[in-house]
Amino acid sequence: MDYISVIEAAEKWNLSERRVRGLCSEGRVEGAERHGNWAWSIPADIERPSDGRSLRFTKGENFTPGHQNYNKIENAKTKGQTKEKQEKAILATLSNIVYFEKPDFDLLNIEKILSGNFIEGIPLFYHVQILNEYSQLNELDTKISVSSLRTLNLRILNSVDNKQKGQFRSSLTEKEFKGLMLQYKNNWSSLHALTRASFLFGGLMKIKPFLLANEATAWIAFQTELKIGGYPIMLLNPKEIDEVKASLISARIRGNYQKLISLFCDSF
Repeated sequence: MDYISVIEAAEKWNLSERRVRGLCSEGRVEGAERHGNWAWSIPADIERPSDGRSLRFTKGENFTPGHQNYNKIENAKTKGQTKEKQEKAILATLSNIVYFEKPDFDLLNIEKILSGNFIEGIPLFYHVQILNEYSQLNELDTKISVSSLRTLNLRILNSVDNKQKGQFRSSLTEKEFKGLMLQYKNNWSSLHALTRASFLFGGLMKIKPFLLANEATAWIAFQTELKIGGYPIMLLNPKEIDEVKASLISARIRGNYQKLISLFCDSF
C-alpha cells in the first residue's frame, strides 16, 4: 500500500495540516499510522473524511444492550464448532437473509441452487446472488471497516447488478453509515463481540446504506464480527426470524437492543 504525508493529505483534501492531524488523532482516517508526535502515514487512496458535524444524528445515537448473560456464547467459543455445525449455521444464515427478501423462499430451494439447479420462476440473477452470499459466508475473516463492508456489498452483487453494487442510496445514508462505523470503531471496542455484532447489524438494517443487498450485508457483517472474535457462527433457528424482526423494531425506535441480543445469546 502507498502512503502520503500530512502535508500531501492536507493539499489533496483542501484542509490545514493541523486539521488533518486532528482527524488522524480522532481515528477518522482509516489506516493512518502515527510516527512520533506529529508525523502520520496516510493511505494514498483514502478519501477525505466527512465533516463530523454532518454525522451527529448517527454518531450521537444511543445503543443500549441491557443486562446480558454471555455464558452460552462463551461456552460455545470454548467448545469450538465442527465443520458440520458450521455448514448448518451458514445455511441457516443464508436462509435468514433470503427470508427478509423473499419470505416464501425456503431452505430447500436454497439447497437446490447451491447444488447447481435452476429453479423455474426465480430470476437467474437471484440464483447468482445466493451463490455469492454463500461464498462470502465461507470467508468471514476480513476485519470490519467502511471499506470492507462496501467491498462485501460489491461481492454480494457481483454479476448480479454491476452498476449498483457497492453504491450508496444517497449522500445522507453514506454519512449515516460512516457515522455508524465511527461508533463501531471508537465507542464499542470494549463491548462483548456479540453486542458489537448486534449493534452493527441493527445499525445497518436501520440505515440501509446501499442501493441493494442491505440485509445480506448486515447479516454477513454480524457473523464476521463474531468469527474474527473467535466465536462460532451463530445458528439462528429460521422459526425465530419473525422475533428478530420484532426486536429490530424496538432497537430502531428506542435504541434498546436488550431483546435482540438476548435472542442471539440464546441461539448458542
